Amino acid sequence: MRLITFSLFVLLGLLVLDFGARAQECENLAAPSTAWNDNSLITVQKGGGDPTRAGDVKIEFYGHDAFKITSPKGLTVLTDPWRNDSTGVYPKWFLNEFPALRVDIVLSTHAHFDHDAVERPNGLVVLERLVGQFKLGDIEITGLADKHQCDSSSADSQAKTCPPNNVIGFDNAIQIIETGGLRIAIWGDNRGVTD
Repeated sequence: MRLITFSLFVLLGLLVLDFGARAQECENLAAPSTAWNDNSLITVQKGGGDPTRAGDVKIEFYGHDAFKITSPKGLTVLTDPWRNDSTGVYPKWFLNEFPALRVDIVLSTHAHFDHDAVERPNGLVVLERLVGQFKLGDIEITGLADKHQCDSSSADSQAKTCPPNNVIGFDNAIQIIETGGLRIAIWGDNRGVTD
């Protein structure tokens, strides 16, 4: 009888320990730590890489113009995260908030709400409207300066949205992401014709 009682106590103790460990695992998954920067970019920077070397590239679509691109070495780039317009000028476009993804690099082609929610993802590097070149590991990004599609149908709107007197929100930087031997263009809202 004592052996059975002792065995039941041991079994109960093991179940309690197992339940506590599983609860801790679930808690850790549900609320990831905000301090996730493990200085991996320092390692990537030291190791270098070749964006032109062929390799497996993963591309995930997050709606609108938002893509997450993962290089062969595991670096991640997120393009044009979106949000709803906070001014009330436009109705609600998106049903949900943009997810708080963990990525290495966040890009934004231009300063409109549906392309510039760079604060939503947890990015280690944020490049808003990059013009020029950026290279890290096996990723190279080239930003090409151009203009947003404008509305030239009225004189009033032409002064605000069309070159050369457009407001800054109508500057658009096309982003060319090179990795794994691929060149991926993110157009943003680029105009169809150039001057």
